[in-house]
Amino acid sequence: MSEQPQHPANPQGPDQDLLNEMMDRAAAKGDPPSEPPAETPPSPPPPEKNRRSSVYVYLAVLFGAAFLMLLLAYFVQQRNNATAMDDLRMTTNASREELMADIQALEQEKETLEAQIAELELDLAQERSLSQDFQTLYDGARTSASHLEYYLVQRSQAMELLWQLDKAYTQRDDTLCQQLIKWLELPESTPRKNYLPTGDDRSQYDYGLDGPTPAERYQQIYDDIGGQ
Repeated sequence: MSEQPQHPANPQGPDQDLLNEMMDRAAAKGDPPSEPPAETPPSPPPPEKNRRSSVYVYLAVLFGAAFLMLLLAYFVQQRNNATAMDDLRMTTNASREELMADIQALEQEKETLEAQIAELELDLAQERSLSQDFQTLYDGARTSASHLEYYLVQRSQAMELLWQLDKAYTQRDDTLCQQLIKWLELPESTPRKNYLPTGDDRSQYDYGLDGPTPAERYQQIYDDIGGQ
């Protein structure tokens, strides 16, 4: 900015001073534009202490936010763990109840099978007993049948010899009678004459009311011929 002309102090009084001041203002308005003011220099950086305080506050905010996030995650994890434990406990209880029910059903089935096995063993024992009784009866019947067959064969032979003896006795063939009597007296342990029907056998043979039995007829011929 150009320097304004300095007027000497007017010794004429304050009016002259006011006039001079107005003239100076008019002259100032007519002057060319002055140079632009210089740029305002940047403000000096804040003190180092204020910067550190801001960093500490920022770190405290970050730490608090991280702590809150960790705390929230912890509670969420605890809740999830509690829910999982409850589900696992319910599942375990249900599985245990199902397992106990299965075990009870298996025990009942085992008892049923054991009862069936015991019944089958009893039936088998009875069947074996009946089988043994049947085998005993069968063996006895077979033995009796064999004895009866042997007895009938011996009786048939004895009756055939007695018929021939009676015929030879009627014809007075003493030699043949002696031979037939000898056969009827053999073997010595159980001679064939013992198989001849007696009075106890009248129901099986028709001897007539007064006729002698085969055993009696043989004894008559033996007494008459055998003693000679």
